[in-house]
Amino acid sequence: MKQYQDMMVDIETLGTQPGSIILSIGAVFFTPHELGPEFYEIITKKSCEDVGCTIDQDALDWWKKRSAEARAIFSSEKAKPLGDVLDLFLSFIKSNSDPKKVRIWGDGSDFDNVLIISALRKCKKNPSWRYWNHRCYRTLKSLYPSIRPPWTVVKHNSLNDAKSQAEHTQKLLLALNGGRPCL
Repeated sequence: MKQYQDMMVDIETLGTQPGSIILSIGAVFFTPHELGPEFYEIITKKSCEDVGCTIDQDALDWWKKRSAEARAIFSSEKAKPLGDVLDLFLSFIKSNSDPKKVRIWGDGSDFDNVLIISALRKCKKNPSWRYWNHRCYRTLKSLYPSIRPPWTVVKHNSLNDAKSQAEHTQKLLLALNGGRPCL
């Protein structure tokens, strides 16, 4: 089985602070030239509340302005408890990468990765990856604002967003390295 080193992660939440309710986790492994295995799970709001996660009214108001396709997450019958989804996520990483070497990319140094780690801790679990392997997609994209992301799918679906961000990262890293892959 192929082992990947880079994974883009995206979450949908009901807040922007560590400890906020996470509605879904989407992730995709990627190389300089291809997207790899995908992960997508929806999380029950109640299971997040049960471990002390919180809701921000501004986030609720923001969600009211999103597309019906994006808001479908709130009524999904496929939602699972937070602890179960986190176990599946850790297994996904282990199945496709060396957890000690995997680089976890998130859209902001203080968002996706930090909120996932906060959720893991609330569920008495530990991240399987090394903190020094966090990567910031937001910082990378600010270096080349003229290279636009390939948004071709429903925005605010965590898997679709992770895939678009991974494809954009591939383009940005090529530009950064003069057209040669640098992952």
